[in-house]
Amino acid sequence: MFKLIALDMDGTLLKGDNTISQETKKAIKLAKEKGIKIVITTGRPIQGVMNYLEELDLINDDEYVITYNGSSIYNTKTLKPIVRSGLTGKDFKDIYKLSKSLGVEFHGFIDECCIAPKENKYTDAEIQHNNIDVKIIDIENDINDNDFIIKAMILDEKEKLDQAVKKIPKEYFEKYNALRTVSFIFEFMNKNCSKSSALKALCKHLDISQTEVIAFGDGENDIDMLQFAGLGVAMGNASNYVQSKADYVTLSNEENGVADVIYKKILNI
Repeated sequence: MFKLIALDMDGTLLKGDNTISQETKKAIKLAKEKGIKIVITTGRPIQGVMNYLEELDLINDDEYVITYNGSSIYNTKTLKPIVRSGLTGKDFKDIYKLSKSLGVEFHGFIDECCIAPKENKYTDAEIQHNNIDVKIIDIENDINDNDFIIKAMILDEKEKLDQAVKKIPKEYFEKYNALRTVSFIFEFMNKNCSKSSALKALCKHLDISQTEVIAFGDGENDIDMLQFAGLGVAMGNASNYVQSKADYVTLSNEENGVADVIYKKILNI
């Protein structure tokens, strides 16, 4: 029997217009009534998740959310992190230098806000999409080597980023958890950070076994979580590669794919 549902947000829980369908909300509500823990597991910052947590009635003393692709686990009511890992300021400055050599945009996150060397359409998108403040700083002079940075990102148009990623030296892949999360974003996180590592830590905290977890996702950054879970579900809109790594493929995020599995695999409707 499943006790925890881990839900990626963009392309999974959310439709293309960034809303949750009524059918999905209904299915989640019914699962909650059966005592099943619902955990949003996303690459977004906590500021970009709160309105959805409220919409799903997931703000409580015993509710949790996984953010920044596994870098942080927060209690949804107190907003205190129970797990937190990231990069050092020295790492951040090194990745910034890499971004300049590759000729791509760059920004990162600290607890309070997004930080970037200049404003651009991607920092504007953080404000609009994730409801987070952006602070423009002189990265090489304003960041200390021992500062705590949640994650760093290089960003650009898909074709330009495709070429840039090919030029990233292999030591960056060895030192960091470095991965493409969406077509225009490539992220660098602490080597030990992933959705699956955070989910494993949360399961230990909640005394839930791996086999009692069902996870939903559509992106390559979801694969480790899908493979960790007792049942890993890829969305119908996921790539063939992501679908090949899952135990089960559901309908797309536009077709209530999450609700369909909750009804069939959990509620037995």
